[in-house]
This record gives sequence, structure tokens and C-alpha cells, in this order.
Amino acid sequence: MNELVLVFLLVFMSISIVCELLMIYAFIKLKKLRHRPGIYVIIQVIAHLIVDFHWLSAVAIIRNSITMQGCRFVGALVFYSSTIAFNYILFLTLEIYFSVSQKYLDDFKKRSYYFHAIAQITSIPFLIMLEISGKAGSSKFGACGIEASSEYEIVPVIRNFFYITLILIFMGLSFYKRSKNDDECASALKYHLYVVLGFIITFAPIQIINGVNYPEFHTNQNSIIEWSRNIGALLNAISGAVVFFARFSQKKLLKHLWNSIIGKHEDKISQSVLEINLLPYSNLFQQLDKKVNTIKAQVNNILASLIMVFSDFCTAGIKCMNGEKKWTYEYMNRMCKVTLYNYKQSKRVINSENMKMKNFVYSFDIDKNSEGLNSRYINNSNNTFTFLTYDKKFYLKTFSAEDMQNFSSTFPSYSQRQENSSSSLISIYGFFTIEYEGESALHFVLYENLGYAFKNPKLTIIRGKSYKSQNAINNSCAEFSIDMIKIPASLRKKMMKSIENDTNVLSLVQGLNYYLILAYDIEVSLVQRRKKLITCEGKTAVIGISIEWDVWGTEKNSNEYRESLLKEIDGIFISSFTY
Repeated sequence: MNELVLVFLLVFMSISIVCELLMIYAFIKLKKLRHRPGIYVIIQVIAHLIVDFHWLSAVAIIRNSITMQGCRFVGALVFYSSTIAFNYILFLTLEIYFSVSQKYLDDFKKRSYYFHAIAQITSIPFLIMLEISGKAGSSKFGACGIEASSEYEIVPVIRNFFYITLILIFMGLSFYKRSKNDDECASALKYHLYVVLGFIITFAPIQIINGVNYPEFHTNQNSIIEWSRNIGALLNAISGAVVFFARFSQKKLLKHLWNSIIGKHEDKISQSVLEINLLPYSNLFQQLDKKVNTIKAQVNNILASLIMVFSDFCTAGIKCMNGEKKWTYEYMNRMCKVTLYNYKQSKRVINSENMKMKNFVYSFDIDKNSEGLNSRYINNSNNTFTFLTYDKKFYLKTFSAEDMQNFSSTFPSYSQRQENSSSSLISIYGFFTIEYEGESALHFVLYENLGYAFKNPKLTIIRGKSYKSQNAINNSCAEFSIDMIKIPASLRKKMMKSIENDTNVLSLVQGLNYYLILAYDIEVSLVQRRKKLITCEGKTAVIGISIEWDVWGTEKNSNEYRESLLKEIDGIFISSFTY
């Protein structure tokens, strides 16, 4: 190896080592990198780091300071580490395939034990064999490795051929499954595929080129062979950096790493939420095992599930053909599954209202929600409950399985209307089910609390005459009756047209109850949402049309109920003047 190539090799090696150390740091600090199957990536990185360090032995001064026995040990260790790296790249490819094809998703922990054992069984014998045989020593590159011109030079070629063949087969199957049904592949997995591709392209060629020079092949040495060997060495040296950038090409991941290094915290999340976000998935719900009572346990489990969902709403989880998205965690050696129905609709609603994921995480703070929990918890019929978050921004309402099916089926048409800037429909952000192994599933909806921005809100409820029950409304505000509300004629016309369009959507579902909420206050601390904001009689107010969750079925059919409600609303809002 000439001096120029050696200089570039050491530069590339240094870059790779820095990148690999950053990867290890990021794995410790960033929860996102620990998502399944992140453990395989980091073990490969550690093995890769050992291989990169061995290039230092190509420097004459360092090489001369190492004894022959020491060089043999380093050479054997390098081959062991490179085999470990290949093993975990193969395991990573298998996990990608399992996720894309939705196979064996619940056996990750048990399967990982087998994979760790297989990695050692296929790697340790080579370490022992090379150490005992004395065939590890100075390689063709001058660094410590498999001894040049020994019969053992063919071993890494055979190994690479075996692993690369399996990796390419399962990569091909993964791409086939993904192209066949893109929704089955979680978007984050493509970055793991980049890791696999980057590793194969940069890490494997050096041993293949060495195999061409196997003594039994009697290959003529020439400048092409020499330059091929040098290029292979340079690719191997930069391989760690390629793997780093392949994994960190995921959106905002580099930014999170940089913020972690400089100690910058973008979100002032309370310590309990921060701790949950930083916990590995296998320990996620351990903090929630301190159950004071069933009520608190159920609320805490829902909050923790939502924290994890909204901490990584877009990239984690698995999309399904029926429009659902599923997240899977491990809870005290039990699996916890979270299902979001109509994922695309929920995502569009959140985007249309410019909601930030961190806003949800703030509201689901477990410690803050535990304070005064009973005052914001309401028992409903059929063993269901309604819970208001501590900041009064969101409601969590549980259902029976039958009601969940009824309500969630209305969400596609509801959300389409909700996205309209003129709509007054209460904002619904998603229908969820959480399932703990050995426990009954919890079905719930997440929706806004209208009027949370007012300091001292007053509430008026307007219902149709054929309303079946009037005792199921749950809201943190006191209810006041209003005979009439004067508003400008032009505003009244627009508002009534919008309400008609909103109720048109709701009337498509036979038996669905709904009502209009008017929340108002003289003093406003924050404008909640402009599209629901109105001004009447010198007061600022917000209006919204909400579904009645605990009542199903009306005394009249859906169109008659709609007309009855519109008539009541029309009688409340009267024109004060015209423009």
C-alpha cells in the first residue's frame, strides 16, 4: 500500500470512527434509535468500530510496536468482529422482512435471544481457530488480519458469499412485499434498508478482492489488482461513515443528535414524560405498574400509550391495509398493542389544524394528570369513562367494542368535513384501542375540549327536540341557558350555512346524536381556533358541534333529528343588523 492510499485510508478511518462513536452516543440518548430493530444496528456498529481501529496497525510505527503474538490476536479479533457485523446485518434484514410481511411481530424479544446466540456460535470458533493456528498476522495491506498468502484467506470470501446471498434474498423479498403493498411497511424501515445497502457496498468488497488473490487461483499480480485492493480498503475504511449517514438520513434525526450533544432541549417536557420518552420499549410501562386503583391505572396506561404514539407518530408503527396503524411495545414481559383507526384521516386532521406532536405530549404528562385526577374523571354507563387532561385541552372517552366500531366508521366522512376551514365540528384526533396481554382492551377517542382557552368559560348546549337523553354531556364548564344571541346578519348567514353542512355529514349515520356547544367568556386568555371563533354581544365565543358519545339512537330518523336541531339553532341566533 503506497503512502497516498495510506493517508486517505487513515482519514476515512478517522471519519468512520467519529461517526460510529456518535452512533453509540445517539443510541444511548435518542429513543428513536432504540426502536425495533435498532439493537442490531448498534451491535453491528460496535463490531464495525473494532474493525476500523485495526487499520491503525497499517502504520509502520504502530505495526512495529506490536508483537507477533499481539498482531495475531488483533487479526483474529478483527475477523471475529467482521463476522459479528455480518451476522447483525443479516438479522437486521430479517427483521425488516418480518415487519414488511407482518410475520412474527410478537416474538421479537425471544427471537433476539436466538439471534445473539447464533452470532456468537458462528463467530467465536473462527476467533479460536485463527488464534490457535497462528494464521492471523500481517495481511496484504500491512495491517493485522489474516496472514497474507495463507490458505485461510479464502475463509472470509466463503463467509461473505454466504451472508451476502441471504441478505440479498431477504432484501429482495422485502422490496417485493413493499412494492406489492406499500402500506404494510413502516416508513422508518427504509432507513434500516439504507444501512444494509451501505454496509454491503462498502464493507464486503475488500474480502472479495482478497479472495481473487487466493494463492490456489494463481492470479497474476498487476496494477489493476493492486488498485482494486486499494479501493476495497478505502471503501472498508469509510464504511462506518456510510452506515452512519444511511441511518441518520431519517428526517430530523441529525438535528435531535446535535441538540442532545449541545444540551439543547426543544420541548420543556416534565421529567416524568421525558423519562418515559427515553426508556427503551422493553421498560416503557414499568413506571405505570404502581397502581393506586383501577381508574388511575387505566388513565395512566392510555396516557403512556399516547405519549409513545405522538412522540413518533409518523415513522414508528406499522400501517395496515385497512387504514389502521399499529404500535407494539413490551410491558412487564407482556405485549402492549396500540391501534389507531383511520390513520391517514387522523394525520390529515392534525396537519390541517397545525397541531404539533409536542402539544399532545405536554397534555398527556402523567404526573400532572395524576394531580386532581378524580375531579376530571367521570364514570359513564357500560363501565366506560371520560377523562379531561390537566390543561383542559383534550378529552379521552372510552367505549365498548360495539360503540367503537360504530363511531370509528363515521370518522372518514367526519374528518373530511372537519378539515374544511368553515367547519364547526368538534376536532376529533383519532380513535384508539390499547390491548395489554392478559387484560381487556380499552377503546377510546381523543377529541378537543371546546373553550379550554377561556379563563372563566360559560357553556350553552343546544339540542334538537327529539333528543333521546340530556344527561350525558361531559364538560368542565358550567352550563348556562340563553334565550337568544344577536350576531351580524352576514356572520349569521355564513354560520348557519356551515352548521347545515356539518349536520349533513352527521345525519348520514342513522341514530347518531349530536348537539351544538357555545362556549364564551368576556376575558380571553388565548384564541383557541379561529375557524370556530365568533363575536356576539361584546363577548368572544367558540361554537362547535359535538357527537353525543353515550347515547345512540333518536326518537326520530336522522333527517328529522337534523331539521329539529337546525330549527333550535335558528331560533337562538338572530340578526342584530346588516352590513
